Amino acid sequence: AAHELPDFFVKIIEDELNIKEVIFRDDMSDFLAYHVKPNFHVLGPKVGKQMGAVKKALEASDGAAVKDALAGDGSYTLHLPDGDVTVTAEDVEVTVSQRDGYNCQSYGGVTVALSTTLTEALIEEGFVREIISKVQTMRKECGLEVTDHIALDLSGNPRLVEIARRNEAFIREITLADSLSCDAPMGTSKEWNINGEKLTLSIK
Repeated sequence: AAHELPDFFVKIIEDELNIKEVIFRDDMSDFLAYHVKPNFHVLGPKVGKQMGAVKKALEASDGAAVKDALAGDGSYTLHLPDGDVTVTAEDVEVTVSQRDGYNCQSYGGVTVALSTTLTEALIEEGFVREIISKVQTMRKECGLEVTDHIALDLSGNPRLVEIARRNEAFIREITLADSLSCDAPMGTSKEWNINGEKLTLSIK
């Protein structure tokens, strides 16, 4: 869907929250599940003996469709063997839950859905960003200027060393590392916890 936020602000959201991509949508049914059940106190007297069938039909209905119909026309019609039954907002209770793999929050008519599924690519990107962050911290601790170039070494964790190798060009570009070596500590060294993994970084 089209959105009103300029790209400048979208980029800020992505950077500040470490979000891979921000997508604007009008339909949130992929992220939220709507459930409908009868308000027995109100609906019972209206449908009488059909209450059992109405209950089953409501619980099996498309919750999002019921919600939209009630918000639009103000009513929703159930087609039952013994005849149609039309319900209004006061006849039912519509609840919402987030679908598996998403964390959703709503405020002021806006719903934000965050995918919590971590792919291997996202996990690797997370490690790379943390490595870069730790190198930048070491640069500051060593009193280096933002334009000073360094030599960088990673050691003590074969998995993270391999990830760094695959992303060497990006890491070197961001950290101003003229070289990236592995298992050859030099200069200033420090062991870090990188998303639960230990890794020794050295800069010179």
